[in-house]
Amino acid sequence: MPIPLRPALKATVALCGALTLLPRVAEAARPTEGGGLHPYDSSDDVTSIDSPEGLVRVHYSRSGPNAALAGDEDGDGVPDLAQEVALSSEAVLDVYRAFGFRLPLAESALDLEPLGGSDALDVYLVDFGGFADGQFAVDRCSDRVCAGHLLIENDFAGYGYPSLADAVAVLTSHELFHGVQFAYISVLPVWMSEGGAVWAEHLFHPRVEDFLRLCGAYQRDLARPFDSPPAGTVTAASYGVGLLFAYLVERSDEGLMVGLLETAEELGDEARLDTLLAATAAWGLDLAEEWPIFAAWNLASGRRAGAEPSFSFGAELDGVMFSGSAPVSTDSAAVFDERLYPLAALYYRVIHEGGPLALQLDEGAPGVWLEVWPVEGGGTDGPVGAPLIGASVEGPLLIDLEEQPAGAYLIALSHAGIGSSSIRPTLCVGGAEARAVACPTDALPDGDDGDDGQDDGDSVDDGAPTDTGADDEAEDGGSAPKGGCMSAAPAGAWALLGAAAVLLRKRRVAAVALLTGCVPIQDEVRKGPAGGDSGESAGDATGDGAADGGGGSADSGGTDGGSDGGDDATDGGDGGSDGGADGGTTGPTLPDEVRGIWITRYVWSDEDDLRRVLDEVADAGFNAVFFQCRGTYDAYYQSSFEPWAQRLTGTLGRDPGWDPLAVAVEVAHGRGMQLHAYINAVPLWQGTSPPIESSPRHALLEHPDWLVAGADGTPMALNSSYVYASPGHPEVRQRIADVAADIADHYDVDGVHLDYIRYPASDMSHDAVSEAAYAADDEGLSYGDWQRARVVEAVQAVDDAVTLPVSAAVWGIYENDWGWSSVSQGNLDYYQDSRAFTTTGAADAIMPMIYWPNTSTPGARLDFRTLVADHIAHNAPGTVVAGVGNTITFEQLVDCIRTARAEGARGVVVFDYSLFADRLAELAAVFAEAD
Repeated sequence: MPIPLRPALKATVALCGALTLLPRVAEAARPTEGGGLHPYDSSDDVTSIDSPEGLVRVHYSRSGPNAALAGDEDGDGVPDLAQEVALSSEAVLDVYRAFGFRLPLAESALDLEPLGGSDALDVYLVDFGGFADGQFAVDRCSDRVCAGHLLIENDFAGYGYPSLADAVAVLTSHELFHGVQFAYISVLPVWMSEGGAVWAEHLFHPRVEDFLRLCGAYQRDLARPFDSPPAGTVTAASYGVGLLFAYLVERSDEGLMVGLLETAEELGDEARLDTLLAATAAWGLDLAEEWPIFAAWNLASGRRAGAEPSFSFGAELDGVMFSGSAPVSTDSAAVFDERLYPLAALYYRVIHEGGPLALQLDEGAPGVWLEVWPVEGGGTDGPVGAPLIGASVEGPLLIDLEEQPAGAYLIALSHAGIGSSSIRPTLCVGGAEARAVACPTDALPDGDDGDDGQDDGDSVDDGAPTDTGADDEAEDGGSAPKGGCMSAAPAGAWALLGAAAVLLRKRRVAAVALLTGCVPIQDEVRKGPAGGDSGESAGDATGDGAADGGGGSADSGGTDGGSDGGDDATDGGDGGSDGGADGGTTGPTLPDEVRGIWITRYVWSDEDDLRRVLDEVADAGFNAVFFQCRGTYDAYYQSSFEPWAQRLTGTLGRDPGWDPLAVAVEVAHGRGMQLHAYINAVPLWQGTSPPIESSPRHALLEHPDWLVAGADGTPMALNSSYVYASPGHPEVRQRIADVAADIADHYDVDGVHLDYIRYPASDMSHDAVSEAAYAADDEGLSYGDWQRARVVEAVQAVDDAVTLPVSAAVWGIYENDWGWSSVSQGNLDYYQDSRAFTTTGAADAIMPMIYWPNTSTPGARLDFRTLVADHIAHNAPGTVVAGVGNTITFEQLVDCIRTARAEGARGVVVFDYSLFADRLAELAAVFAEAD
């Protein structure tokens, strides 16, 4: 069964592989030599095993700081992890050899003695301390090739892979492909090195989740040229260029990737885009001609997959994000204005009420292609139908689509003008008359279709996109209006529309409906101050927001054979009626039986899409929605403290022109559902590049001392997964409470839900502020117990700040009282004493993420009924809502819902919408069984 894509469910592949491919390749000492970034300790008891064919030797520690995960189900005295790594590594090398790739070079190829005791490729299991999970490290380079060894995490505790097998398959296939690359050339551009390694994951395991997730990151960044990543460290999108390689292979075969490395070897240090152009040409492909097809395949993926051609795995991807979306009609038009770069694509959507439809583009350039598709069945989003038009844009262009039925129409502008400049076209879509007003036809030569190659539009630039994040200001009269609407008397409407069009074309990523009746795109649904003890916070007013990249919705858990996952679930405890928690909550309380669902920031793309999702949830019988409105110290609402999320517009801090939380409240309440604001508590940022400057300023820039730190006091380094704020820092706890109070004061939400309210690992955090606070504390606690107390204190601070139910998503296993192998424990591994959340009244409810099914033998490893009963027995009455879903089938989900009822849980919350969207309606009958 294909693994469903859950964005950022687990830690990403380490960046070290990318770093070793930079122009100055660093040679690293091996762990057994006491050097490198991850040396073995003198107390480590190190031994090794060989793979069956002798291609690989795995070195591991039996005891000590780097001890391998201790599971040994076959009883042969060798840890299962070491055996899994040996078998997987050899299988990976066999696959690479079968497809014609060179294998990683042995030490003898570069005149080195066998550093691991044989000519086998050496793999070392070491403790990365949460900063990475794998690396191909170089021993020596000569004549532009390198030999090296592989490092892999020793226990994967807290990394969140669905299983050990999944983690090992990802790391061995990815990192060993770096070894393959080094056998051809020591220096590659990052998009080729990391994109190639991600593609290799797909070659080894076609549906591996890491490949699908990273491809999704690239799909969200298609507006940037893949060969011009942002300055600084590597982004997830650069890894996701593996999607382009997968496309090219599907259009040819795997030999193209062998040819790519052979071409890189031939071109040497000049191996850049020319390498890809030459390699594809050798296989009969012209990248410029393929680019519009690639753009179309990306659109026809995810929820838009259907009849149109796409990747063989297209339905399992996230799908592209629209740069703009707006309604149009016979008397209204939409104006889209964004810079278009070579080897990039922009996607827009218009919702047409039916009738004449026309498009106008005011500028063309060599290599630009425009294509338009209807959504099948007249829906506002969904599978794309056959294209209505595909046109090469060599100059200003006017296309009359004549009468078209009501529904959504999807537009792609792709630019394959390799080596040419970017352009800034204005695209107008709408009824013929409205389009003519919004986009005067004097941009078109002689009223024809404009296809004369003239370039009389905006100025162009030659560079890749910069990351300043600054909005373009409107000229000749100030900033463009927000909200997409300027009102005026009907008699002056058309003149005003023309003026608005001039202003609006100066806005980047602006999708604005120009309506004769002029109504706002989004009415505000924020409420006034709540009054009373609302907890006005004193935190600093500088922004906190964070890039929003990954981390979807499952605070997923480690090496336990199933993801420990659920990212966020708010269940908002009851307060008084259930006899538990603090009894002091006023206003909303939880339903007697919670029938909840987590809606993460990744399952909707725009306002219409969000409304559709919430309507489907209501139709399925859910009575509580836990809506993610904070990912990484950023906001999906109008925040007083943190910047607008990057995911909304492509730029951190940019106002999207609508308010997702306000819309979610409106729709949920209109359909009789509660809406709980769920926030990620301590994930501070995600991505290998720091946040850009924004207003408010992001917390990582304003407060770098908030970062967790390892045992040596070194702050957690940026990586392709989350970095975390330390719950031991009092300003971090205050910020979490401030955010909760800000939401409760301004939105009519029914509760506040906390996710990731824990430490990221058992050796975190030794930041200076926490260490000093602990040293000054006279409670006599161990450092671990002191950390547990700080997490409870953070929850209590939120409860003190709001007059709403407070709930928390917590680890599925509090402590392993059953002797199960290879499981993560919330209280011991993450300092999350979730029982104290409810027994002290800090939280009104918890939602343990029990993402496994009932086992055939009660009490067997990861048995759902055993875990839900354990949580119910040790928490305040009526405060446990079981988190279900994630890694199980729909039939197992139904079974777990019935088990939770039988065991006496307050209800269930399902993780998440995207995993069960196609069968949600069936849950209505299951929920009705208790009525």
